[in-house]
Amino acid sequence: MQVYLNADRHGDKIEADAEVLLSQLKEAGADADVSTAGDPFMFGERFQDMTDFEISRMFGHEFTEAVMATSPSEWQGPVRSGYGLHLVYISSKADSRLPSLDEVRDKVNDEWMARQRNEMDELFYQELRKRYDISIEKPISGRD
Repeated sequence: MQVYLNADRHGDKIEADAEVLLSQLKEAGADADVSTAGDPFMFGERFQDMTDFEISRMFGHEFTEAVMATSPSEWQGPVRSGYGLHLVYISSKADSRLPSLDEVRDKVNDEWMARQRNEMDELFYQELRKRYDISIEKPISGRD
């Protein structure tokens, strides 16, 4: 979960507002109502099963490093992103792992099939181009 504080809305008092809100969130714990705390955020308040790559793509590298260094099960922050400040609650962390072939077989097959179709399309277009002479003529100008 995250609670967002918009820098434009809070101005110079954003850090102080973040500290007050953080203490309120710590009192509420995991049951905090994040839908009404803080400012509206375009991506929402709750995220689940995100990889560090996905977090970085959404919030930036520095935000990701800060979040990955936090301990689970406690409100922490503020953490800065390009959007403003965030107060974060990580419910759990799991080590990354390589999925088994059985877990990714369908996706691998789909990607292989798509690549095969692209290669076949490219060969088809190359053969088709061989049948035609293509010339580009200068447009006729009426200003001569």
